[in-house]
Amino acid sequence: MKTIDLEYEPNNLLGPARRARIRAFEKWLRGFWERPVRLPASYVEHITTFHGGVPGKKCFRTASGRVRVLGRFFNFLEEADIKPPILPTWRPWGMGQDIRLDYRVAEYLDNEHWAIRIDQFHLLPFAGLDTAGHDCRAMNEYDLLCFDYDAEDEPAVVTWDFHESWPHRLPSFCRCCTAARIGSRRRLSTRSDQAMGRHRWYHRCHLRSRGG
Repeated sequence: MKTIDLEYEPNNLLGPARRARIRAFEKWLRGFWERPVRLPASYVEHITTFHGGVPGKKCFRTASGRVRVLGRFFNFLEEADIKPPILPTWRPWGMGQDIRLDYRVAEYLDNEHWAIRIDQFHLLPFAGLDTAGHDCRAMNEYDLLCFDYDAEDEPAVVTWDFHESWPHRLPSFCRCCTAARIGSRRRLSTRSDQAMGRHRWYHRCHLRSRGG
């Protein structure tokens, strides 16, 4: 499976995510949600090469015409992974010693600031979205890109709007990183809507540089 390089900022990459840690996280999440959980294979392949990075190709357009901007992918770091120099968090909800821990995937499930709003949806955040021209890395709250485990088969990809505290559905993560575009849905309600969900969001999918 070929991993697509989204032209990440090199100084923001954290090194490959450990597969053993990812599998341990899946096991923990299965117990937490009391349901089967498996991260999409294409996502796992991607973060074992590009872990927690800020992409250069970050813009995508939904089928409804809205442009969304990927701010950064979240990570699977633990406290013990943090090496000096320490980058203190400035966010009031940050619970770790370093701001890089603000972007831990698990933080959005066990930190009450986020969990109280997203837990009801069985969402797994994996990236932050820039909003209204604001970089999510400079925001206290921001929109999220998530896997939706209420969906059937491979989890769908949804955006979660922090103003509304409500998810908006997108297609599922591309298994082979070869699909061409993103389709967008607010809620699945008809067979035609469900058919749109079979399109895959990753690979070319109109991800491009801001100036592109």
